[in-house]
Amino acid sequence: MQNIEMWVVVLVYLATIIIIGFAINRREKNVGMNDYYVSQRSLPPIVIAFSLVATSQSGMVFLGAPGTCYTAGYAQMVWTCMVGGVLGIMLCNLVLGKPMRYLGERYNSITLTDLLGDIYDTRKLQVVSVITLLVVSTFYCVVQWSSIGNLFLALLGVDYKWGVVIGLIVVAVYSALGGNKSSTVVATVQLFIAMLAVLYMFFLALYVGGGLTSINEGIQKIDPNMLTLTNENYSAWKAFGFVIIYAVGMIGQPAMATKFFSLKNSKMLGAALALGVTSYCFTILNPFAAWVMRIKIEGGELEALTAVDTVIPKFVAVFANPYIGGLLIAGTLSAIMSTSAALLITVSSTFTNDLCVKMLHKDLSGKKGMTIAQIVTLVAALVSGLIALDPPDTVWFIGNAAWGAFAAVFTPALVLGLRWRRATKQGAITSMWVGLILIFGLRALTYSGIWTWPLEIDMSACVLIATFLVHIVVSLTTPEQEKEWMPRKKAAVIAAYNEK
Repeated sequence: MQNIEMWVVVLVYLATIIIIGFAINRREKNVGMNDYYVSQRSLPPIVIAFSLVATSQSGMVFLGAPGTCYTAGYAQMVWTCMVGGVLGIMLCNLVLGKPMRYLGERYNSITLTDLLGDIYDTRKLQVVSVITLLVVSTFYCVVQWSSIGNLFLALLGVDYKWGVVIGLIVVAVYSALGGNKSSTVVATVQLFIAMLAVLYMFFLALYVGGGLTSINEGIQKIDPNMLTLTNENYSAWKAFGFVIIYAVGMIGQPAMATKFFSLKNSKMLGAALALGVTSYCFTILNPFAAWVMRIKIEGGELEALTAVDTVIPKFVAVFANPYIGGLLIAGTLSAIMSTSAALLITVSSTFTNDLCVKMLHKDLSGKKGMTIAQIVTLVAALVSGLIALDPPDTVWFIGNAAWGAFAAVFTPALVLGLRWRRATKQGAITSMWVGLILIFGLRALTYSGIWTWPLEIDMSACVLIATFLVHIVVSLTTPEQEKEWMPRKKAAVIAAYNEK
């Protein structure tokens, strides 16, 4: 067995995560979908804040982004993860915090589709919502399993497929056992582990690379553009696009937006999210380890990477103390697993509540609902895991596509439904279908090589802007007789988050 010390630390970590799932499961006195998916709306603001950050920092941030920095430099990491991520967390608080908490309780909402149906007084948007949530969440899970498989392969010498299986089993078990409460509490713990891992890798990179000045000089010799925030390869338009899609688009990520349903109260939520934003800033330290690897490889001291997504695992394997390396693996696993668990709960809640209960009119109350929810969680993990056994393309590409799909479909409907009195159900339904068709259609054309995206600004950002415009135009042109419900509904929406 390769790297026995790392194995010991990793196995202890994985066992601890499963034990937490068992413990939370045994403490739950009541059963039912409301308990499983929204934790009886009892979680404190600090837990919600840190779980939001943990959920957003997936394998894309901890493996995909450093891989991009390895080849393209600092710009994308800064604009996407730092600026976009920080602004996104802040916007989630400002736009979603109070209204999602109070409306969720008022309408007994479990899923994002549930809430949108109540805001717009229609269930016709369920079809596009269910399709998007089930398909995109599944592929986003694939990204996470793939990241775990590559991590185990690079650091522990485990076959990629067995790495996928190990990660899948751990996440599926604690998610199925404890539901949303388990995944949220564990995500909070995982965020602190991930932060410590990033901080250690940063200082280790400074030590190995001879200090910040030496690293910058080394990268400067390889490619001066890698140290700039905008350059000939990464224009201001491209930076703007990534900020838009990750800041504004974060609002429409179902696994994050629905976290507010579990909030006990909104007191101190702003302060809690400020701490969350601070923790997000740690991602800015990720590229330095990647750059040290680039300098060493270019200088002939290390062999070339087989794939850029493995740059962080390779750095840990080469330079970290084995026991500390195990903690670093645990930190990276933490970031990936927290996102995976949130996605599994999203798939499960969508299938059980939106499809079975709301569309097929099945009675899934009490223990029966709880059992079905757990089974669906396990099945979702299995399906996405089977897809991940055949390694997809780069983590960054697939993760970006999934993020863009959620943003285009849900962000306009949610933002305008909560904050614009003239938003109509016609506008919401039309924009959601347009967003779904555009994001999948354009991605398919570019991925197949049939067509090349002609603009510098990110495709997903353009689709997001387009869906906002579609929603606004359709809402404004909706016949007056079809808007009769709006004053009552909007009054109810406003009252819901102003009443407490």
